[in-house]
Amino acid sequence: MASADAEFDDEFDDELEDDEFDDSESESNDYTVSEFVDEINFALDDAFSGGVWVTGEIEGFKTPKPHYYFDLIEKGDNGNSVKLPASMWGGVANKLMPKLRNAGVEFKNGIKVRVHGRVDYYGPFGKLSLKVDDIDPNFTIGEVQAERDALLRKLKEEGAFAVNKEHEVPLVPLRIGVVTGNDSAAWHDMLATFKASGIGFHIAVCNALVQGERCPAEVVAGIKTLDSRDDIDVIVVARGGGSKGDLAGFDAEIVARAIVAASRPVFVAVGHEVDTSVADFVAHTSFKTPTACAEHLVGMVQAFIDDVDETASEIADVVADILDRGTERLAALSTHIRNRAVISANHAEGKLDMLAQRISGSATTIVSHCTLKLEGHAARLRLLDPINTMKRGWSITRGADGKVITDLKSVKPGEKITTEVVGGSIDSTIDSVNKD
Repeated sequence: MASADAEFDDEFDDELEDDEFDDSESESNDYTVSEFVDEINFALDDAFSGGVWVTGEIEGFKTPKPHYYFDLIEKGDNGNSVKLPASMWGGVANKLMPKLRNAGVEFKNGIKVRVHGRVDYYGPFGKLSLKVDDIDPNFTIGEVQAERDALLRKLKEEGAFAVNKEHEVPLVPLRIGVVTGNDSAAWHDMLATFKASGIGFHIAVCNALVQGERCPAEVVAGIKTLDSRDDIDVIVVARGGGSKGDLAGFDAEIVARAIVAASRPVFVAVGHEVDTSVADFVAHTSFKTPTACAEHLVGMVQAFIDDVDETASEIADVVADILDRGTERLAALSTHIRNRAVISANHAEGKLDMLAQRISGSATTIVSHCTLKLEGHAARLRLLDPINTMKRGWSITRGADGKVITDLKSVKPGEKITTEVVGGSIDSTIDSVNKD
């Protein structure tokens, strides 16, 4: 028993010694929260001395001025993603953003970036993040260019470049729809060009942001609004010059798709200094500046007016020439008719004289012949005259009805009859009717 107790005491002493060792070790790794946060940051600074370059896609970007806050994410093949919070202080942002804009890069959600910064654990939020102090624009340019090239290849393979070009521009495009910032210098320059022409253009404007993250959606909305109207001949998407980043919205696929889907010609007049936007490729016609686009439209209408004036002048000249030649021909014809009339009158007069002579001679002969014939007919008539016949002893007997009695059947005894003789008539009554 004693030995057992002794053995227990030895083990207890050993445990006490172990506990004393552990306590001494824990005391050397014992921190307050703030001390531990400082230790973390010290370790991070030591591990990533000089900072670190990190590549990822921007997500959750927000700008409570003047600072930038966002997440760098990496999407996995299985749909999961890894996220690293990041921040960019106002002073750093003021230095880096012009650098990006000049390179044609817009800092926004969805773009891939390669940024440099210092890893920091922020105690008040209990959050590990990357404090960005530099950015590699060439990396993002390459990514943006690759995406742009891929979009252009896809649109070309689909035949999208030719779709809007198939819409015919009206001969006189007077009704213009414009998608632009209605307070922009570019729009005022366009409007001044239209007004200076003196032509009665009808212009409808859809105000839209023409740069920034909202640019593509607002430009698309403007195109669709104007395309839904029935009083628009041509739609113009316009904005003045700017950096590549400022004009990045016109490389967006949704803008290209809206132009392709439009039912009328879409002119793109975005002031690119060097590059051509995706919108330019799918547009019916593209222009380097909004003013150049306005001048083109004015030129189309003015050319038509000039053609009409020239045609009208040519018609007037032709009509005048026809009238002049007609007057000359009429004068010549009048002279010819007058001469022919004189000749015809003289000829007719001669024929009339000859005819008159012939008629005069023929008339005498005819009259003599007719006189002889009339005398013969008169003699015959005299012979047939009942009076003359009665003078030779003949008479005419009529019945009571006044009709001439020509046979015995028309009379009977007792009827009264009248006999006409030269100088009068004799009334008598039939006593009897005797046949031969």
